Amino acid sequence: MPRLEEIEDFGHDRLDWLRKFVSFENGIPKHDTIARVIGTIDMITFQSYFSKWMQECHQVTAGQVIAIDGKRLKVHLINLVERMPFIW
Repeated sequence: MPRLEEIEDFGHDRLDWLRKFVSFENGIPKHDTIARVIGTIDMITFQSYFSKWMQECHQVTAGQVIAIDGKRLKVHLINLVERMPFIW
């Protein structure tokens, strides 16, 4: 499972590609900032939107299987949230 530092590294490694979507005028956020942002996500809302997106992917791919390990993702997010310092 990727750690927050690895997500930050991914951003640095693919900054040119990411700038196609967001300007990143201040560069890639530090892993602590990424943790704070992820900590603000309402998991119920995320699940709803993710489910809708997967349904759209199903239509676009004519039902071909897209494998996503939800159990690992859930465990990773739970561990991530438990370790985050919340600053309000």
